[in-house]
Amino acid sequence: MRDGRTVPAEFDRWAERNWTGDNYAAAFEVWLHATGHAADPIHAWAITVPGRASGQVPLVWIGTRAAGRNAKGLRPEARLSTIGGMVSEWEVRFRSLDGTSLVGTVTAVPEVPAVGAVVLVHGAGVTREEGGFFARMAVGLAAAGARVLRFDLRAHGASGGRAEDITIAGVANDIRAASDHLRQVVGFDGPLHVVAASFSGGAAALHAAYRPREVDHLVLLNPRLDYRDRYVDSRPYFDGDYITTTGARDLDERGFTEKSPFELGRALHNEVFYLDPDVYLRAVQAPVLLVHGTKDTFVPVESSRRYLPVFSGPAELVELDGAQHGFAVHDDPQYADPQSQAWQAEVIERVTGFLSV
Repeated sequence: MRDGRTVPAEFDRWAERNWTGDNYAAAFEVWLHATGHAADPIHAWAITVPGRASGQVPLVWIGTRAAGRNAKGLRPEARLSTIGGMVSEWEVRFRSLDGTSLVGTVTAVPEVPAVGAVVLVHGAGVTREEGGFFARMAVGLAAAGARVLRFDLRAHGASGGRAEDITIAGVANDIRAASDHLRQVVGFDGPLHVVAASFSGGAAALHAAYRPREVDHLVLLNPRLDYRDRYVDSRPYFDGDYITTTGARDLDERGFTEKSPFELGRALHNEVFYLDPDVYLRAVQAPVLLVHGTKDTFVPVESSRRYLPVFSGPAELVELDGAQHGFAVHDDPQYADPQSQAWQAEVIERVTGFLSV
């Protein structure tokens, strides 16, 4: 109980470890933003920064660099003392390897020394915000000393490209281009952390497999890893390895077979025959964290369990009991349910901790 209001016990434990000042109202707001709890209406009384539009918004904190910290690691345990720090966000535009225009948002706390850089890669059919989940994760990671870029995949959000031209290799190249751009923007020289969700999970692993010196740690959130199963084996318009007459006609006449959730084109259907997860995941050397909900009906948790031993480097699977795809309860696309928010806050905390090793 503080100032007549009840605060979570986990905040008190966090404050004892991380806060050296006397302004516990400021400390509580920092904790809410850093863990994703700021979205919970029950804590609205504590939020002095309700919106996070592009520009600068006060987050009321400045961190001090932890002595002896690996320059590639984030600092969730950094001692916090000074009030008045700012979260800065600005939009960036860059091009992928094939010239496709990509748009993203960089998030940073300039007063905090940069100790890492993170690229966030959203899933199919959404945008860089992931319904607000990635926006909250970006703030949490920035609070730990990261410079974070979340961007719209090709043919998504504000980025260019046609949906029927999407391929996994193209998405992997988008991740590479985003990583290169983030290094340039923040002046960071070295491997980055990559956090990818759902559809983009396998593409991020493919990027890590082919460019091992560029990926420090890899986080895969309810990832799609077996693309052939999704885009050939489970499709009613494929008979074995061959597309049916109806499917071929759709490709000829309209350029895609179905919208699921984007238009699936001929290049994607061809490509997935050669993306064997037992092969490309084995080439991933970076430490990997997989997080998956046990009630995920879109990408079942059995997929992450099946492929966890395939990674060559250290790999860990965290299962959230009862969580569906996106770490939410059933039919909660806006993540408004308190349980969805609690699950996502836990994911943000686990991801930050994993990237702090």
